[in-house]
Amino acid sequence: MEPKDNLNEAFLIAGLLKKRLANLPLTAEEHEQLEKWVAASDGNQTLLKRVLDENELAFALLDFQSTDTERELEAIKSKLAQKGNERKLSWRLTAAAVILAILSISIAIYWSTDTNQKPIEQIVDNQLDLPPGGNRAKLTLADGRALDLSEAQSGIVVGEKDITYDNGTSEVVKLPSDAVVSLTLSTPKGGTYQLTLADGSRVWLNAGSKLTYPSRFGDKERLVELEGEAFFEISKSPIPFRVLSSDQTVEVLGTTFTISAYPDESPTKTTLVEGSVQAVHSSSKTASRLVPGKQSVLTREKMDVRIADLEKELAWKNGLFFFRNTPFEEMMTQISRWYDVEITYRSQVPGYTFTGKMSRDLSLMTVLELLNVSNVHVQLMNNQLIVD
Repeated sequence: MEPKDNLNEAFLIAGLLKKRLANLPLTAEEHEQLEKWVAASDGNQTLLKRVLDENELAFALLDFQSTDTERELEAIKSKLAQKGNERKLSWRLTAAAVILAILSISIAIYWSTDTNQKPIEQIVDNQLDLPPGGNRAKLTLADGRALDLSEAQSGIVVGEKDITYDNGTSEVVKLPSDAVVSLTLSTPKGGTYQLTLADGSRVWLNAGSKLTYPSRFGDKERLVELEGEAFFEISKSPIPFRVLSSDQTVEVLGTTFTISAYPDESPTKTTLVEGSVQAVHSSSKTASRLVPGKQSVLTREKMDVRIADLEKELAWKNGLFFFRNTPFEEMMTQISRWYDVEITYRSQVPGYTFTGKMSRDLSLMTVLELLNVSNVHVQLMNNQLIVD
């Protein structure tokens, strides 16, 4: 199993255990997932019984006090290695790891005035739910034809003669050999997809995004146009690579970075992970050169540079929701985009902020149940999430 698969399974099981601990109802599918995990090993059966036992859970929590999760687990391992009663201590380590997962998907809420917390109130039928997004995209050709790409595949590759899926076994469409044509890869809400360009550069598109690019690049520049959010791994070349997006041009030679430029959101953010890029404001021609770990923030008036929160900016690419003092409305925008659900506020937007992370492989109702929100009433009706 790949590391990402292990991470997603850990978050999924932790979420189901947290619902059990909170006496929240499980759907039939969630019951089946938890039973399958329990049946996988005797250790899982023992762990479930002990995690659900209040005394054992409290005992394990004593071993888990730090928010520095990696260092805490290493400390627990070292501590347990020096003690006797290996069987019981081994369980304590495992339980601490499970509690770590449970706590990591719990959302800490920061209040401006009211410190009283209560679970989110949902008046919804248990059968009403929305699955998480997945591999969904459409390829639009130069002649206007739009091809729905396979959800069983994760990406496409632009070759000299054709476009294939990234597993290399299936052809999507043939390309003209005598001309350079414009292509567009677009993801709907609830969809992500990967693209390998003709020069070997790779692009990951987030939900609700669109990338326009040529079937092959010329010898003067490599130019693509982005609407939405994408992560780029640019192959090194003396030919400059440029990304046009929302009143800016990002110029690179070979590097990794992400751009968030949704038309319905402001500001536009460019975050550098490795290498070097220059972001140029199209209107003022102001240029900002970034170094790794820095981010340009573009508004209509100006462009600023600040330290980037890389874990937050790259979370979607790593299959996670990540919130750090995130306003309620911004959090719900991410949820709306991933679950393809419209958010409607019947009164003013709640003024809470959130800190925490969870897997994006959870269903909508599971995510909402894991978010402890005070005095918020949420109702799901016909792909519309109504917030009172």
